[in-house]
Amino acid sequence: MCAAGRSSKCSFAAEEWTGTSEPTVGQDCGAQGGHRSSSERVTRVDAIDLSLMTADDPGLLAEAAAAFSDVHGLGPRAAMSLTLILEEVMTNVSHHGAGPEGAIVNVRVRQQGGIVWGEIRDSGKAFDPLTRPPVDVTASLEEREVGGLGIHLVKTLARTLAYRREGAENVLTFTLEREP
Repeated sequence: MCAAGRSSKCSFAAEEWTGTSEPTVGQDCGAQGGHRSSSERVTRVDAIDLSLMTADDPGLLAEAAAAFSDVHGLGPRAAMSLTLILEEVMTNVSHHGAGPEGAIVNVRVRQQGGIVWGEIRDSGKAFDPLTRPPVDVTASLEEREVGGLGIHLVKTLARTLAYRREGAENVLTFTLEREP
């Protein structure tokens, strides 16, 4: 009951998603999945399905990404890219998209056919990160505009990145190469 109870819940699939359609938020991602609170530690993750409030422990997201990377044998670059993308988007939602009550963030990640696919949905104010102008990384710190480096990092690390607004939710999807 993430929205009403303001508590985290996450389910971890015991088997990888299969099929041709992308999973949707709320879709069962494995018959042996279970729910865990943010106080439980993550040890093995075949697929990530997290529902968090922006105020929740960011360590759970990093733990889930690390466990997912281990299970799927992601190379060091892909594993770090996954963790950074999830953390940067969550940070942006927390600092810029969430209102005083916070925002709900749903994170889904799976691996299929050498590609890591992710979807991040949030209930924050509408924001398309793909419309943000490129950051001039060659400018000195004094000349550079404040902000935008996290989005720049996400754009650089993701193989593909897409944004859409569905009702009251921002939906950001990305793919990464699994990389041995």
